[in-house]
Amino acid sequence: MSQENLEAVGKWFGDWFATFEPGYHFEIEEARDLGDVVLLVAAHRGRGRASGVEVSGRTAYLYTLRDGKIVRAELYPSRDEAVAAAPRYPSSDE
Repeated sequence: MSQENLEAVGKWFGDWFATFEPGYHFEIEEARDLGDVVLLVAAHRGRGRASGVEVSGRTAYLYTLRDGKIVRAELYPSRDEAVAAAPRYPSSDE
């Protein structure tokens, strides 16, 4: 990824976080290696800077890595949907 692309991604996240009042909270609840991908489940909450409306939610992410770099990121509304979309999911017995 070029420096220009890295800066664009950083700006996007910065702009997004700026839409919330200070104190926005993002908490990782689960991180698990699923073989070909990494599952991350996170809860978040905050208050809109312009609206003052409180928001909260939980999102599941699948990250595909190659050579130690994220090459794909997918967002899902639930852990179950992310797990169902994962190419391989080890059972809890593995």
